[in-house]
This record gives sequence, C-alpha cells and structure tokens, in this order.
Amino acid sequence: TIIEPMDVEVASPATISRNGMVFFEPHLMGFQHILERIFKAYMPPQLEEGAKTAVLALVNFLASPLIKFVEESCKVVSPTQEQNLAQ
Repeated sequence: TIIEPMDVEVASPATISRNGMVFFEPHLMGFQHILERIFKAYMPPQLEEGAKTAVLALVNFLASPLIKFVEESCKVVSPTQEQNLAQ
C-alpha cells in the first residue's frame, strides 16, 4: 500500500519527483489563462481584430467582479475554484 499526502504543500520532494509532475496550486495560477484559451478557441474567426480586442477587454473587465459576486453572494453547494467558475 502506498500512502501519499492529499496536498502537495506537505508532500516531500521525492513524492513530487516520483510522480514526475509539476503542480501549481490553482489559487496561485488564477483564471486569466483559461479565459484566454476559451477566447482563442471559440471566438468567431470572421470578427475583426478591433472587435476581438473589445470583447476580450469586456471579458477581462467583468470576469473578476462576477466571480467575486458568485463567491460572496451565492450559496455554495460544492466547493469550487475560480478556474471552474471562469469556465
């Protein structure tokens, strides 16, 4: 039986090395990279660059306040992270 810690913060370097992974805590990464990935994947190609820039600026302007509102004002049924809310 192998017993591994649930949290990488308390894992030994050997555990991390053995798994061959690099782990970033989600709260340290933020959610901006997810918005950019979604933006690039789903933005209609026929939009002009000016329109794409305007849409991205609007998303960037609204995302943080909306996520904060959900976290503070809505009842949480299951714990979630900002990255999940951004998706």
